[in-house]
Order: sequence, then structure tokens, then C-alpha cells
Amino acid sequence: MRHEPHTQIIATASGEKLVVLTKADYDRLIAAVFEAQEHIRDIAAFDAAVSQPTAKVIEVERDAALAIFIRARRKQYGLTQTELAAASGVGQGFVSDIESGRRRPSAEVLAKLAAALFFDPAALDETSPGAGR
Repeated sequence: MRHEPHTQIIATASGEKLVVLTKADYDRLIAAVFEAQEHIRDIAAFDAAVSQPTAKVIEVERDAALAIFIRARRKQYGLTQTELAAASGVGQGFVSDIESGRRRPSAEVLAKLAAALFFDPAALDETSPGAGR
């Protein structure tokens, strides 16, 4: 619900316009400014983190590790990609893309694959692709 501030605009003798706010409206305004500044800092920190080459390398390595794990687990159970797709409800093309590292599974898709391949997706590293998405 949007709050409409109680304001009054007055002019000084020299014609300068001033805005008069209630103390409560002033406090809300200041709180909003601090919140916006915090969001800006968070965005800057995120941008700095993802711009680091090492972060990208780690991400690519985790994508590759997940692809290898899914493929190895499927083969361990003697399943074809088509059989895994049928068992998990994930399209065969998507299974192929995950195993080749071309696509990352969402948390939902990873959970479906985990159920079909009998592993706990939470046991994977928390920062692996698809975790928490």
C-alpha cells in the first residue's frame, strides 16, 4: 500500500520554495534513501563478484562436474538418456544438453533427475549449478 505524504509547499520572501513534511514522512523518506543505498552496494558487490575471472572458471568447472556426475550416474544404472527422460519427466533433449554441459538444470529439474537417479540433490555442493534456483 502506497503512503501519500502530508506535505506543504511554502515560499520564502525571496521566492525559494520549501517543502514541509511531517516527522513520520521525513523518517520514511530517510529510511527509503538508506535502503536504496544498501541495494546499490549489494548490486555493486554482486557485479564485482561475477566479473572476477576466477568466479567464471569455478562456475564452468562446476557445470562440467555436474554434467559428468549426471551422465555417470545414468550409466551406473544402465539407463539411456531416453529412459532417464521418461523416468524423470525431463525431455531427452534437455537431458542431453545437461550431460554435455550446454544447459544447467533448474532446482526443479535437478530434483527430478535426482529422484530418478537415486541421489539427494542437497548432497551436491550448495553452489553447484541449479542449487537453490
